[in-house]
Amino acid sequence: MKTTRPTLVMAAMVALASPAAAQDWHHPLYLGNGGVWRTRVPIEVRNEMPRDAAGDPVAVTAGNGPGRLDLAGARAEAIRVCTADGTELLYRITAPDGRDLTSGPIPAGAVVTVPAECPAGGTATCYVYADNPLAWGVPDFLQAAIGIRNGGVEGGEGNSPHGWRHDPGDEQHRALWVGERPHSGARCLKTLVDGGAEPTWIATWQGGIHIVGGQRYRLTAWVRAEDVEGYAGWYVHVGNEDEPMMIGPMARAGDGTFDWTQVTVEFEAPAEANLASLGTVLRGTGTAWFDDVALQALDGEAALRAEPGAPERTELAETGADAAWLDDGRPYRVPVTVANLSDQDRDGVLVHMATAAIVGRLAGAVNRDSLRAGAGGEELAGYLAANALVFEAELPARTVRTFHVYFSDDPAVGPTARGSYEALAESDANLARNPGFEGGGELPDEWPGGAEGERPPGAELGCVESGLFGRWAARMRIPHDAPTAWTGWRQDVPVAPGRSYLFAAWLRTEDVRERVRLHAHYRNADGRRRAVRDEAARQRRPRPQRHERLDAAVGDLRHASGHRDLPASPDHEHHGDRLARRRAAGRGGARPRRRARGASSAARDGADRVAGQRGSEGLSRRPRAPADSVRGHHRRPQ
Repeated sequence: MKTTRPTLVMAAMVALASPAAAQDWHHPLYLGNGGVWRTRVPIEVRNEMPRDAAGDPVAVTAGNGPGRLDLAGARAEAIRVCTADGTELLYRITAPDGRDLTSGPIPAGAVVTVPAECPAGGTATCYVYADNPLAWGVPDFLQAAIGIRNGGVEGGEGNSPHGWRHDPGDEQHRALWVGERPHSGARCLKTLVDGGAEPTWIATWQGGIHIVGGQRYRLTAWVRAEDVEGYAGWYVHVGNEDEPMMIGPMARAGDGTFDWTQVTVEFEAPAEANLASLGTVLRGTGTAWFDDVALQALDGEAALRAEPGAPERTELAETGADAAWLDDGRPYRVPVTVANLSDQDRDGVLVHMATAAIVGRLAGAVNRDSLRAGAGGEELAGYLAANALVFEAELPARTVRTFHVYFSDDPAVGPTARGSYEALAESDANLARNPGFEGGGELPDEWPGGAEGERPPGAELGCVESGLFGRWAARMRIPHDAPTAWTGWRQDVPVAPGRSYLFAAWLRTEDVRERVRLHAHYRNADGRRRAVRDEAARQRRPRPQRHERLDAAVGDLRHASGHRDLPASPDHEHHGDRLARRRAAGRGGARPRRRARGASSAARDGADRVAGQRGSEGLSRRPRAPADSVRGHHRRPQ
């Protein structure tokens, strides 16, 4: 009988080239859902300000022709923006009618706003990616905008024009969006305050408008009034996030009854200002209508400009999705998709796929030891490590290739002989030298840190005959009363920028009162330390394995110094250290660091870039996706 179940999609979409070079195709990008971005448009940012641009927004308009972002019609959900080094940025898409566009096709005339990082007097390139049918929409968007949105208040829904907000009113104070003889178009704003009502600052307003400190601006708008006692007009508040109203110029149209009248006010933004908000004013009673507001810089061309280039496309072949099943009795399989976006064939690539999503999808019923990888009906060399399966693969140039990982829920199905951690530690993929501490005398070769002068008084470091996979293990014994110090075995391993690594080891402990740490320092070619990563564990069970994924994202990174450190604790042993590089990683979306029994190798060509948003006007970098993408699995036909 033939049985089918929903599909479990797990993607390993990794570009096999360093993302630090501008010409490389950046991949993977945030929430790709297993897809590849096929189109991108470079944007050259030119900064003529006397200071560096550090998140200042710049805008480009979608459409065809010179100076336009040629992505009209692309899905807004699939838009991603990144710098030349692969750092992903938040962005904002504003439709011609002023509404924020987060889904659906991008119309011609839409404005795409991005934060710029560019030195004073210099240029920088960022990329807008599109055309990934599988991409999910992003949850966060840039808040800053260039210029007034929907200044003619024509587009909107209900009682609100897009991009504008009404102050809360009451029965005597009302802010409306109406079609009552506007200055132009079909709609305008209206404020109505009943006679005898208390004067208030009832308004319709718009905020988050980016300005440049020290620059001069002119506000121009239109007002008409009927029986106004007090005055009607427009206001501007200029400041920054900490002080939103450093100055508050106002364009007054007066009182009484008058037809459409243009009002104007000019001002110079304070040097520390970068934000403006503006809105309507009816201070008093009566009725006023408002329309067609504009804010213009008076100091010539913008000091920060963006120029879109011609669209670029990558053409990829797709293979392996319909491969025959392995005839091995395992009833389930999961597709794992890997993209080689380079122009070179890649042989011996290590693909790393996290297994937690499979286990979670089947409510823990998966026999982890049964996992194995296949392609074209043939089994691939693979290894089980911690919460991952690592397998060897060949990737033709410019190809998206689908592999399949097979598994069973039968606890009697065991791993293949080559599917062990020991086999992976002994493979060429392991960059650590003397990983099992088998070479050497009293102290292991290639592992400094145990000699006199490199350890605190009373500490004992050496090799003992209790190896997990071989004869020897490296041991540290530190008295509880020893001075607190970082003590451990160390080794320098060459690494490449823009790739990810996984540093793993087995250990057992006795009477440990502090944390045993798996520790790594990143250093550049000059020896300067650039980053630190560690994985802490307070372990008492025999021989648990610890692992940590290391992202070598710094552009001039050249070495990683791996440590197994123990701060003033009595006794623990090392078994089979490993610092291995993987060239592709099985993932659906970005993955947070996970802890588990066992370990896996890891170096991906194309590291994730993450950081927190730095305010509405600052550079905003996208956070990692919260989890792997899981949508079901295949049951083998019977």
